[in-house]
Amino acid sequence: MSTKHNFISNVSPRKQSWTLVVRVARAWFGQDYKNKKLPFSMELVLIDRKGDRIGASIRRTLIYKFKNQLQEGMVFTISSFNVASNIGSYRPSRNEYKLNFTINTKVKLSKTVLVPTNVYSFTPAPDVFNESYDNNYLVDVIGVMIGVGVEKEYERDGVKTKMNVIELDSNG
Repeated sequence: MSTKHNFISNVSPRKQSWTLVVRVARAWFGQDYKNKKLPFSMELVLIDRKGDRIGASIRRTLIYKFKNQLQEGMVFTISSFNVASNIGSYRPSRNEYKLNFTINTKVKLSKTVLVPTNVYSFTPAPDVFNESYDNNYLVDVIGVMIGVGVEKEYERDGVKTKMNVIELDSNG
């Protein structure tokens, strides 16, 4: 008997049981800016065979269970996760929802070739640099780095962080 797989575009909190076949487009570890503990979480961008994307988060206490298994570029069948609203700054996708892994989340390597290998969705640099651009979402940008600007200090939730601004040639 074959398992029915769902598409990212159908995922919502209205249903508890989803099974997705997805490629890990991006994976990184998040830092706790208040306590400077690393990692705070493991963050993922997942893409399905229709090219839809969704962000997923694995809290600190569960990273040990998934970090060696989930690798960028690999395709997995994922089930038994929670679905939540995708809110806040620096969201990894424009999807209305995100996935939260739980202790019961199942991850199995898939041999399917139906999920696209091209995981990029490039946004032209001039669009990103436009003042009206919604910068609450992560984007893929391609361009030529022409320099690193001066260091700037940013503050979030009372924690100050220093970063260098990267200058891109927005004409290419």
